[in-house]
Formats: sequence, structure tokens, C-alpha cells
Amino acid sequence: MQFLIHNIWLIILILGCAFFLVWPTLSRLFGGFKVVSPSEAVVLLNRSKVQVLDLRDRKSFERAHLKQAHHVELNELPKQIDGLLHEKNIRFLVYCQHGSQAHLAASRLKRAGVAEVFCLEGGIKAWQDAGLPVKAGVE
Repeated sequence: MQFLIHNIWLIILILGCAFFLVWPTLSRLFGGFKVVSPSEAVVLLNRSKVQVLDLRDRKSFERAHLKQAHHVELNELPKQIDGLLHEKNIRFLVYCQHGSQAHLAASRLKRAGVAEVFCLEGGIKAWQDAGLPVKAGVE
């Protein structure tokens, strides 16, 4: 018991790290969205109508983004959700730099009533590592 009292900050740190390690797995299981690899995302984009959301900051978006992507920063998503849901049964593919913020956005979109949400596993980094095309600048 004394060990716990004397090392409470160490225990809190260990529990916090454990939580952040299992968070992506838990969000996949209970978030209601699907995580797709870059190659699966290509098939999804080529075979169906999908709204693509880039959740990174503006400068990162301008440097490189998926061709079909719309820029929406994660902290702006709650304000813009109604505008994004202009069609019924719309499907979304969301991504960020490495994949973690996209899980939060996917959960928010599911709670807002979106039927299908896909999360790009590994974010745009995985997309680029797979040698898939990106676009620079904005229109």
C-alpha cells in the first residue's frame, strides 16, 4: 500500500500511457466506423461516392492532400457538421497526419448520424508511403 502512495504519479502516468495505447483499438471496436488501409481507400474512392475530409491544419493541407479532399480542421468539425450533411446516405473518408485525430472525427460524424464513416489507417503519411498521389495547393 505504501508503494502506491509513494508512487501515485508513476501509476497515473502508466495508466495514462496504457489508455492512449489502447484508445485506437477501442475506438475501432466501439466507434462504429471502419478503418481502411490506403489500398482499400483507393478502391472505396474509385467505386463509390465518398466525401473526403482532411483534418490537418491549413498549411499541411496546402502542402499535400488527397485530390478529392475538403479541408476541415478537427476543432471546426462540430460547427461544420450540418453543412457537410447536405445529402442523405453520404459516406465519409476522414484522415489526418497519422490517423489518431481521424478516429475522433469519425466518432463525431457517427454520433451526428452519418451512416458510413471510413478512417484512413496511418493517415496521409501511410498514403504517401504507399506511393499514392497527392495534390498540393488549394482551389
